[in-house]
Amino acid sequence: MDTGTGRGSARVLYPNNLVLNGHYSTLDEGQTIKLRLIDSESVAAYQATSDTARGFAVFSGTDGTIIECVYGVSKTSGNGAGSCKDNRGNQYRVVF
Repeated sequence: MDTGTGRGSARVLYPNNLVLNGHYSTLDEGQTIKLRLIDSESVAAYQATSDTARGFAVFSGTDGTIIECVYGVSKTSGNGAGSCKDNRGNQYRVVF
């Protein structure tokens, strides 16, 4: 749910119609984050450029499922791609 501010609420529909709620945030240039499920090498793969911002998203469900995502997003088109990992060891690719 893009608010135009670089951060906001987000939602994922997980298998078996489980809804995971969370938030996303675009990182400022040079800003770093440490996620619990995704290693720092994966975060570093999404470097900001003059046309691309990078960000992260974290989601959780009522059954204890947690998903962390890192992504790069075009500042002009709003399209992006990234990778996610859940606390069950599954990895995902996201395109938006």
